[in-house]
Amino acid sequence: MGSDEDALEEHARSMQKAWKSLCDKKRLNNSLLIEASKFGNLEMCRELLHQKNGDLKADINCKGEGGWTPFHFACMSGNMELVRFFLRNETDIDIETKYKFTALHIAAQSGFKDIVQLLIDLKVDVNSKDAYKNTALHYAAMNGMFFIFIFLNLVGHKEVVELLLRKPSTNITIKNHENKTAYNLACNQEVRNLFSVFMKEKKMLEGSFLQQVTIHSARAKTISKMSDSALNKNKLASTLVYLTPEWV
Repeated sequence: MGSDEDALEEHARSMQKAWKSLCDKKRLNNSLLIEASKFGNLEMCRELLHQKNGDLKADINCKGEGGWTPFHFACMSGNMELVRFFLRNETDIDIETKYKFTALHIAAQSGFKDIVQLLIDLKVDVNSKDAYKNTALHYAAMNGMFFIFIFLNLVGHKEVVELLLRKPSTNITIKNHENKTAYNLACNQEVRNLFSVFMKEKKMLEGSFLQQVTIHSARAKTISKMSDSALNKNKLASTLVYLTPEWV
């Protein structure tokens, strides 16, 4: 009896050791995937995410320091090939970091307009707010100044602002934790001018829309009056026919 119990305990210890070894290898592969994505090593990413790895296949949505995933790093580096590879492998495009940064926040602050456009096409929430209540438009408008000491990339922000402003659902009135809108954070006059042009065009469109609504409303009233008039004439004619003796 004792030997059976000893055998069971030994088996349990062996299974626990094997499970720990598996988990350690899985964690290692996750760490390697994050490092590979940081340096844009597409081949290593492919190898780590290959189906042949079975249970040891790296988790595409694994998180490293600060809650950053491989997809976040790909968007930060501007590596479109790597971004598309992760998308084909069903990465979570809405996943957030520790401070609630999304891929769109990161691509916008880095100034990578092609990635921003791709994410917009994939219907990400353009008004998503991070822990500081900043949207992607806030970061694009300030030329990524929040991350300047980390990434030192100030390219393409004007184009990113334009892309976001052209998105009908973009809300330019959102205020961050300092009670500032994206316009308030605009880093230079050129970016501020984009907001000014956008507001003018928006007012013109709204004015045109209201004008059209007024015209259609006036037409509808006219048609209604004409219909009522015609209806009254028909009623009058019917009444006259009814009141007229047959011999007339």
